[in-house]
Amino acid sequence: MRYSRLRNITTMLLLVLGSACTPSHQAMVKPADFTQSQWIRHTTVPGQFEEVKSFLELAITDRGIKINNVSHIAEMLKRTGAEVGDETSLYSHGQAIEFCSATISRAMMKSNAHYISLCPYIIFIYELPQQPGTIHLSYRNLLVIDANDPTLQAVDQLLQDIVSELKQ
Repeated sequence: MRYSRLRNITTMLLLVLGSACTPSHQAMVKPADFTQSQWIRHTTVPGQFEEVKSFLELAITDRGIKINNVSHIAEMLKRTGAEVGDETSLYSHGQAIEFCSATISRAMMKSNAHYISLCPYIIFIYELPQQPGTIHLSYRNLLVIDANDPTLQAVDQLLQDIVSELKQ
């Protein structure tokens, strides 16, 4: 899993050219192994957690987007388990990477001021104890709000592109 700057630039150019040639985001093909539920989009990649997390962070920052926060969810659950009377190990690793795209977010909130509650965008990355070496990536499916809203389609496409980059 090695990603070079040249590959990222090429990917960005293809995305820009592809979106210019595609009449709607709905027409874009989604990877066959990218499952969707009503509320959560989820996929997996093989690898070591820290390595995949590094590639995820690069996939975000290489788009000129700043990561606002990293929430250490698995560590919090482990730390507080005894206090709540349940020390079950739910995750080997588990974090939430928060970020926002100024351009996409502005368009989204311009179309509906109440969409402020949808920002920042979050990609969850985690590994389950019973599946070592399988790294899960998920994010909230904003299209359940309005699948025909082009601003939500743009957010969904951004999140999907970032996660899909890790599968290549």
